[in-house]
Amino acid sequence: MKIVYSCLTIAVFLFVGSGCGEKSAEELYRDAQKAAADSSTYAKSEKLFQKLLAKYPEDQRCDDALFALAQIAVNRGQAEEAVAEYEQLLDQHPQSDMCYKAQFMIGFIYSEMLNDYPKASSAYQKVIESYPDCDLVDSAKWMIANMGKGLEEAGAFDSEKTKEGTQ
Repeated sequence: MKIVYSCLTIAVFLFVGSGCGEKSAEELYRDAQKAAADSSTYAKSEKLFQKLLAKYPEDQRCDDALFALAQIAVNRGQAEEAVAEYEQLLDQHPQSDMCYKAQFMIGFIYSEMLNDYPKASSAYQKVIESYPDCDLVDSAKWMIANMGKGLEEAGAFDSEKTKEGTQ
């Protein structure tokens, strides 16, 4: 009888203990954010963010996780992957505060990384039309007006010239 109780106790301990290795959504997110801060641990960060998205698809941090995955892809020069992550954020979390930033970044990637100015212009126009009160509307308008121009041609240094002329 002691053997049965011992086996039962061990079985219960193993069953209860097996769940202890699972990280909460908060822990996954925190660890992923920490790993995302260093380019040498991007792969770890991606795995953790993807695990968060898979295990906790309703978590409030999923939009941030998708945005972070897109940023990692941008930092790695993976433009198409970044656009896909931003578009997933827009599709799955249309009410997120991150949407206008994701839409702007899609325009930026098309403009600055892929040199696809028609797609960039369309993406920036969506920022202007869909998020008219956001803080990136003026930047989106400027990007549309100056797409494909060099910094000097676009007037990026005009404020410096003005400062120099007044001194």
